[in-house]
Amino acid sequence: MTVKLSAAVLGEIAHTAAVPAYDPIMLTPGILHFGVGNFHRAHQAVYL
Repeated sequence: MTVKLSAAVLGEIAHTAAVPAYDPIMLTPGILHFGVGNFHRAHQAVYL
């Protein structure tokens, strides 16, 4: 049986799929910057 994934069905699918142990409603948006551009520029500078 196919179930459309949504917050409303998390309780139903918990016995067959991994569901978050936290309340998704309590999350706040944020930004994470990995900074891989500096890694690229540092290695590119070696070749230039």
